[in-house]
Amino acid sequence: MADRVQKATSAAEFVPSGRLSLAKLRKAAADCRGCELWLEGEVAVIGPGVIVAMGATAAQSLLGSRFKITKERGRFFDGTGWAPATVTATVHPSSILRVPGGAARHAAFEALVADLRKVHAQLAS
Repeated sequence: MADRVQKATSAAEFVPSGRLSLAKLRKAAADCRGCELWLEGEVAVIGPGVIVAMGATAAQSLLGSRFKITKERGRFFDGTGWAPATVTATVHPSSILRVPGGAARHAAFEALVADLRKVHAQLAS
């Protein structure tokens, strides 16, 4: 079986300055729900063993609004409705750039790498 990597991207509204408000993030989550048919089609065609949601918006769109990335990242979920794939989540890679300080940023990067290594191990088993 050939290794395949599929990357799904998201669209975000341009904000000229400042940070995104929670209202805009909720709107982004609603926009993600609007793309479910497309994602379902991609999953049906590709048949991934694992779907990795990167970031809270992606994770909550796949695993429900109660999913907390800070508490549940790196866990694997079966029976999510995205069968036959197992679903897992980690932080969005861009969040590493917002971590202040060298040591904290390095630790955040290492945690992301550890999550991705878990995915690799899951696919290899």
